[in-house]
Amino acid sequence: MLRTSARSAIIVIASAAFLIAAAFLTKKLISATPKPEAVVAQRSVFFREGFDFNLLRGEDNQWKGPKFGERIDLTQLKGKDGTSRPDPGKKQLLMVVAVNPGCKMCEVATDEMRHVRDKVALMDIPYYVVSFESMEDSQNFFQYCDSLNLGVPAYLWAKKEQSLTSLSKMVAPSHLLLDKNGVIIRSWPGSNEDLRFRTRMAKQIADDTSVVADTLAALTQKPTLERH
Repeated sequence: MLRTSARSAIIVIASAAFLIAAAFLTKKLISATPKPEAVVAQRSVFFREGFDFNLLRGEDNQWKGPKFGERIDLTQLKGKDGTSRPDPGKKQLLMVVAVNPGCKMCEVATDEMRHVRDKVALMDIPYYVVSFESMEDSQNFFQYCDSLNLGVPAYLWAKKEQSLTSLSKMVAPSHLLLDKNGVIIRSWPGSNEDLRFRTRMAKQIADDTSVVADTLAALTQKPTLERH
């Protein structure tokens, strides 16, 4: 009888110890599991340096600008002399920023434009200021472009009609990466009043452009013959 009682006591004690250990382990696991807000915060670290422009390129967004693959007639962009046009020469890509003299955000976003200008210059990509809206007072437009202090050529749309209606609806400022024939490779519509967002937007534009430039360089590079 005593032996049976002793065995029962041992079983009870062992069971209790197991339950206590299980409860402790469960508590540890729960405390080690990150809370939803912690997961979101951790994920946001990976997006802290860039900006998701896809939110601004949605089909419902009327001011997002033209689609990738559409072509802009570069011959209709005229310089201050009324004859010149954006000419990247032998370069395959060019970056344009579309502005509007009546847009206050364009003045705010000059820091973003300078950042993009400097970054694409390192990639040997020319940077231009343009307007896709024809203006009777062209002199006022070029004076406005000079006031932005970007130190790059400016071009104004010559025709009263716009072949791409999406260009006339596009928000200012907007950046467009074009090939030398005017085909739109990438676009980044809009800017932001908050410097933190502008900095992230500028970095994203530069990073996206770098990917395009590197890919294009790889595709156009002449293959080297291996010698055996």
